[in-house]
Amino acid sequence: HEQISTITTFPTVTDVFSKKKPYLPLLDPHTWHLPGIKGLIDRQFRLLREENLYFPRMALRAEFFHLREKGDFNYGELQRHIGRYNSYPDASFTRYLLNEHKGLEFEVRFNQPSFLTDVDVGHRKRWWQSTKRFDGGNLVYLIFEDEDTQKHILHCECSYAQKLHGNHRNLFSDPKYGYVRVRLTTSLYSSLFDNLMKNWIVDTSKSSFTILDFPGTKVHSFEPALKTFRGMSKWPTIPFDTLFAPRDPDKPGRLENTVPEYATRPDFRYNLRSVIRRNKNFYMSPHEPFDEKAFKEATYLDETQADAAINSIKNKLSLIQGPPGTGKTFCGVSVARILLDNIPEDYKSPILCVSSTNKALDHFLETLHNAGVYGIIRVGSRSESEILKPLNLTGHVAKSANDRLKLSELYVQSTKHADGIRSILRKLYNAEVPGQELDEDQKDILGKKLLAHQRLGYATENIDIACQYNVLTEAKVIGMTISGLGMRRKLLERVGPKILICEEAGATLEAHMLTTFLPSLEQIILIGDHLQLFPHINNFNMDRMHPKGKDYAFNVSLFERLATKAEVQLTTLQGQRRMHPSISRLIRTTLYPSLQDVGPVFTYPEVCGMKRRLFWLDHNEISTSFEEISEIEDGSGNSLKNEFEADIAVALVTHLLRQGTYMDKKIAIITPYGAQKVEIGHKLSNIARTVRKPKKEFEPIVECLRRNIKHLFFDTGKDDNMLDEVRLTSVDEFQGHEADIVIVSLSRSNIENRTGFLKVTNRINVLLSRAKHGMYIIGNSKTFSQVPMWTQVLDMLREAGNIGPAFELLCPRHPEGSSLARLPEDFRIHSPEGGCSRDC
Repeated sequence: HEQISTITTFPTVTDVFSKKKPYLPLLDPHTWHLPGIKGLIDRQFRLLREENLYFPRMALRAEFFHLREKGDFNYGELQRHIGRYNSYPDASFTRYLLNEHKGLEFEVRFNQPSFLTDVDVGHRKRWWQSTKRFDGGNLVYLIFEDEDTQKHILHCECSYAQKLHGNHRNLFSDPKYGYVRVRLTTSLYSSLFDNLMKNWIVDTSKSSFTILDFPGTKVHSFEPALKTFRGMSKWPTIPFDTLFAPRDPDKPGRLENTVPEYATRPDFRYNLRSVIRRNKNFYMSPHEPFDEKAFKEATYLDETQADAAINSIKNKLSLIQGPPGTGKTFCGVSVARILLDNIPEDYKSPILCVSSTNKALDHFLETLHNAGVYGIIRVGSRSESEILKPLNLTGHVAKSANDRLKLSELYVQSTKHADGIRSILRKLYNAEVPGQELDEDQKDILGKKLLAHQRLGYATENIDIACQYNVLTEAKVIGMTISGLGMRRKLLERVGPKILICEEAGATLEAHMLTTFLPSLEQIILIGDHLQLFPHINNFNMDRMHPKGKDYAFNVSLFERLATKAEVQLTTLQGQRRMHPSISRLIRTTLYPSLQDVGPVFTYPEVCGMKRRLFWLDHNEISTSFEEISEIEDGSGNSLKNEFEADIAVALVTHLLRQGTYMDKKIAIITPYGAQKVEIGHKLSNIARTVRKPKKEFEPIVECLRRNIKHLFFDTGKDDNMLDEVRLTSVDEFQGHEADIVIVSLSRSNIENRTGFLKVTNRINVLLSRAKHGMYIIGNSKTFSQVPMWTQVLDMLREAGNIGPAFELLCPRHPEGSSLARLPEDFRIHSPEGGCSRDC
């Protein structure tokens, strides 16, 4: 098989039309063509590339066929077979631009979708900004076939300023045309530039090209990782590699010494005072027996959190499994605090904290910060945390006088080249026929100037990296996303962190996880739960749940793979502090037999306005398919919506909000499908908020009188709607979050009883474990009755009388009677103002 070091990141024309299927190693290491860690790197490279490029490759083949045939083309049918993408024929270059940081960019003009040509600019703007089409970072291909039937492909990505820049030409400004900025994904080497000038800037003036946009594929989500794997294939430098991939698959890999290197010093001992009540000293030596009983009596951690903390700090590699509500982030932060207190002075190495999502990373770092940890540096511009803004790397980089002088010199040189480039680009832009005004000498000059500009950009970047290095080596904690680490791997290799803590490891692809294992690491702590959401992939041919994909199982995380190994230290947390016991029972009986209810869950108040805190509203209203959603759901390219469920969910949330207890997003509406989320959001946004927040000065009075007075609210003066008061989200987006009240719209309802991806226990687990005080499920129980976990859940609900065709509404002022709400209009009839039909 071809070595991965020679395989291109993006498909070539030969790849697109090859009849030979690419070699994809199976899950079983006995079948690999390379043993040990080299085989693992080879497998992850090939599968990650196929996951991201299989659909684009098929789309390119189909589009070239269409260009040749020039006939009718059913895009909807094609997309159902190969995934979601958008094709825009008859596109053309309109401008060539120079981005100071990213180099050469192209402005491409294409025909607006037909349904946007007759609407006003405001409508077009809202539509474009609500879709994922041409989002920054999207994978984009430009293709055309010349007169000699030679096929040409440019691999590009969308500019991040796409939907926001105030230029007079953008996606929505013109009713006839849309304008998009793209840039090349690869470095502008001379051979590529020759191809660009000859085959694109000149030849495409004779005929237009087609632009393909893949909203579900971000270039940064796979390109840096593939580049890293290519380098690793020559010199594998992954720590603990014999444990991840033993050379002999029949012999389990082991670590010769499980104790971290810094803790092997004879006089070393941990001081655990950061997790001890009243911050008292409490020592543990990795070389001597430890009094666990005394520690558990002295610490504020619960029993399994204490076990996880000790196992994590004293082992080179450890896993913390955190079932819903068990405080895995809190536990991880406690571990980080112990390590920060005990890292030897001469060690001088920051702890690297990573996660696959910005939200999970921000939550972890905020918790660390709130616990009094200083020296945190947040890397990356996608953080939405106000707390972490002052801790961002960009605000801490200080350049020396020498650096500023070098940058000034580079700026002068870069400006000189940029002016020359822009002059030639303007000539191209103003030409009657693009490219015709340039002779061979000018093309050569442009190529050389672009390459020189690129080299100056690299030089500037190297100075920036050196300044960033100075900041990061002085940090106590570095926080960044896994994709961010991939883009800055060389910088992190120079910094050389020795301890890694990864949050949401169970939802991270093994391919991405392996790229975070820097050569310098001596201790790795993975936090997650493989029984909650596993990594998301688009290619169902490699999905563990698909008949064709189970032999590849690309979306089995490294966390899950290691969790089953006896050689790896795994601790499962058991004390949940989120769900009322009636709700936690649903996942305890089905997935977590050791899960224990602790803390405040026994004293939660009843749900105001409802007779039961847990209920499934059963119905048989059929769902409908909806195709204009970017997500690929159930492998069809379509999403689902159920109008009855949307109406009943909106009626229920309105009723609950009118109780005056659950404002400020204490209610969450969760649905697995994007189309249903859009449907519910549309309905909520059209309802004016009839329940108003009390003015701040009256809040104590309201709190005192709430039990006796039906409503005491004052208008805030804002024109709000119901959507402002609730959290509307998908199941996948809500992992790691919670709400007092959760309303679940299952959406899927059909006579064939097909459950789609709602048969997966991991997704059911997340869906059922978000609510604290109360949960209300809306769905067709017959549709889900063939799925073992749903069957168990339904049996428990029937046993407790918590399933039926109507909600029981309870007036807080007249609790002696209840009324039934089977249909959305029943809420208006029986509880017009959140109470009952009596004079209350």
